[in-house]
This record gives sequence, structure tokens and C-alpha cells, in this order.
Amino acid sequence: MNIFLYDKTFEGLLTSVFEAYSRRIFPDTLLLEGEPLPLFYDEIFTVITDEEKSGRVWRGLQEAVVCGTCLPRPMLAGRGTGNSHAAVPLYPQGDRCSSLH
Repeated sequence: MNIFLYDKTFEGLLTSVFEAYSRRIFPDTLLLEGEPLPLFYDEIFTVITDEEKSGRVWRGLQEAVVCGTCLPRPMLAGRGTGNSHAAVPLYPQGDRCSSLH
């Protein structure tokens, strides 16, 4: 069991995500500093909050949401066609963020 300890801040949580991806070690549990540890574990990694790392994760999340990569594809919506089951592409001009992928 791998454990990441962080400092109870949002930036610390985002830094934990960065560290997990950069180290390719994904924690089985994320604990706040000061919480009791489980009896058995393999490794504990204490995450040091880093504004640059947390900022990179935050910007990546914002881009993913803006581009719709966090949304199911294709994004379809029925628009006043008389048939409530008719699907019309929400972005008929295509994927607006295709240059980012």
C-alpha cells in the first residue's frame, strides 16, 4: 500500500496529483498530515506543496474542461426538430479544441 501525505490545502492536493503522475506511483490512499497511519503499508511519500506543480495541474484541468475532454463525446443535443430524439451536433463546425489533442 502506497500512501501520500499532504498538508490539507487544495494546492497540496493538486501537487499530489502532479507527483503521482511524474513518479508513476499512484497512491492507494491520500491522507492529511497528522491523520493516523494504517498498520500495514509499503511506502509513505510526504508531498511538499509546490505552487508551480499545482498550477500546472490546475491549468491542465481547466483546459480539459474547456475543450470538453472531460465530457462524453460526441456532444449531441436535440434542438427543436420536432423529434425529441433527433441528435444534432452541439458544435457543427467540429471539435473546437482539436488542435490541442
